Amino acid sequence: MSTVRRVAKNAGALFLGNNLTKILTFVLTIFLARYLKDVGFGKLSFAIEFTALFAVLIDFGINVIIIREVARNKDETSKYLGNALTLKFFLSIIALALIYFAINLMGYPPETRMAVYIAALIIIVQSFAVIFESVFQAFEHMEYGMFAKILRVLLRLALTLPILFLGYGVIAVLLIYLFVSVVNLMMYAVICTRKIIIPKFNFDFSFIKHLLKKSWSFAFMSVFTVLYMKIDITMLSKMQSDAVVGWYSAAYNLIFSLEYIPIAIGGALLPVAAVLYKNRDKMIMIYERMFRFLFSFTFPIAVGTTLLADKIILLIYGNDFINSIVALQILIWVILINFTLYASSVVLIALNKERQGMYVQLVCAIVNVVLNLIVIPKLSYIGASITTIISAIVFFVIVYFLLKKYLYTPPILRMIYKPIFAGLLMGLAVYYLSFLNLFVVIALGAVIYAGIMYLIGAITEEDKEILFKIIGGKQAQ
Repeated sequence: MSTVRRVAKNAGALFLGNNLTKILTFVLTIFLARYLKDVGFGKLSFAIEFTALFAVLIDFGINVIIIREVARNKDETSKYLGNALTLKFFLSIIALALIYFAINLMGYPPETRMAVYIAALIIIVQSFAVIFESVFQAFEHMEYGMFAKILRVLLRLALTLPILFLGYGVIAVLLIYLFVSVVNLMMYAVICTRKIIIPKFNFDFSFIKHLLKKSWSFAFMSVFTVLYMKIDITMLSKMQSDAVVGWYSAAYNLIFSLEYIPIAIGGALLPVAAVLYKNRDKMIMIYERMFRFLFSFTFPIAVGTTLLADKIILLIYGNDFINSIVALQILIWVILINFTLYASSVVLIALNKERQGMYVQLVCAIVNVVLNLIVIPKLSYIGASITTIISAIVFFVIVYFLLKKYLYTPPILRMIYKPIFAGLLMGLAVYYLSFLNLFVVIALGAVIYAGIMYLIGAITEEDKEILFKIIGGKQAQ
């Protein structure tokens, strides 16, 4: 199978699975926000995001190492898997202890502390599941993970909705999440042992040291990524209130519900790029295709969402979240930067430049924390939104110069001027059509943007061929 076909097949599996799971998760988020209201939703968001700060300790960069190393050495899969699971067990105990002491030192009320304890168990269980998913990616069998993810979200939705309808709160919701995560882990383990390989649980200290040596830079990169991406909610919780966290999280969740797209493409490309890392021309091709596709997809979304934010928030969340409108108008532009950064991340990891990526994350984490300390007391969640944008811009600029140093000078303007032209014209049309029904405006905007992109030659025949493969169309021969 050709490189393009392999990438398309695996991106298609990830796209289908993540698309469906994100839609179902999005539906669940709407019910959570409407039934828990801004305060309850803020409390739930804090518990999840606070424990996510410690999830990086459990992962410790192991997941990426599994994908890259198993893709290159499939004969040692069982050894990698067994020792990775063993290592995660000990890391989980350390993380759980740190979470317990941290949340108690911060002086939160009993209900919030209990929510954090349950959320901590959830991230531990999910961390073990991700190890199996990494093996699926290394073997380029993303369809296995897709199947398990869909079942997980369906089960979570089916069990959570009755709990909400009966009037139960945050703790009950998190207990359902924990139960579903355990079931999901069991599914991953069964699929892996039956379809791929059975892990060997022979504790090999020297091999675990080998894993840690290779993964430490990814671990620190993950720590800095979490500080860059998730620390704002924890800081808002301490400096403001649960309601403010709810408003910010409502906008944040809308935006990052789209994150499955670069994850699907990047997840499919990483094992391929890991093998082709010595082929400069193919690495450039991979980067440019991914960057151009992601920018072309996200720019019209950013423009349209900015213009229609009030209609979107009120339709989805209701009047309790009217304060989320401005946050959404600001945060939506983060996806334009973060999505294109996925293309750069895939290339840097494949080139074994993860240590440089770690330093970038460190700089952005420092920028994010410092700016949040300055602006949150004055501007609340609006300040946190602005800080997120600034941090993302800093990230993009530094990564651009890294690519210039280690691969080539990315032709950014050549890759973005056509989508910008088409997106601005679409935005003009959306502005004058905004009096229409929201769904009608979105549909018309999509048609106008696609039509302009086609007329100006921004969509090539090869782009259409790859896109048809990803969404399940007929493969060209």
